[in-house]
Amino acid sequence: MSKKAHIIVKGLKKCYYNNEKIYIGDIMKYMTKKTKFRVTMLTIVFISTIVLSFSSLFTNVSQIIKNKKDMETLKISYSEKLEEEENLKNEINKLQDPEYMARYTREKYFYSADNEIIIKIEE
Repeated sequence: MSKKAHIIVKGLKKCYYNNEKIYIGDIMKYMTKKTKFRVTMLTIVFISTIVLSFSSLFTNVSQIIKNKKDMETLKISYSEKLEEEENLKNEINKLQDPEYMARYTREKYFYSADNEIIIKIEE
């Protein structure tokens, strides 16, 4: 290990060299070009990873929010469909009754029983 690399390692571990306090800015003075390049590249990779992670996180969170809104809309639609199904079941039960069926047919299709006259009044 070269003396300069030895200084960096000692400086990073204890931040002291020869009983002198060494600051990070001072450590950069002792680095070789190759070491500076490595530190620079690792910093770029680290920052890129952080940026990609946050962008991915933001995308996922926005998708979750959108899915929750869609789920609320679908719950409302589902409850409306359940009410409609209940109404249709009630209508089916009513249509099983012959008296209701006769009255419904007369009102809807203007059929008449014997001796009845149908008068349509428009509102």
